Amino acid sequence: MASKHNNTALLLGAGLAVTSMIIFPAVAMRMGLGASLTGALRIALMKASNKAVHSS
Repeated sequence: MASKHNNTALLLGAGLAVTSMIIFPAVAMRMGLGASLTGALRIALMKASNKAVHSS
């Protein structure tokens, strides 16, 4: 059961990392968000990713 939890946390963390590095900036640019807001949201996503991976 612990292995499944670790895999889930790793998958969630990787998904959030990919989202913050690739997908989110493209969507933010398309929506016209400012660079500072985009940067702040990317940092929040990376922190969530780190927390998801290290929560176990």
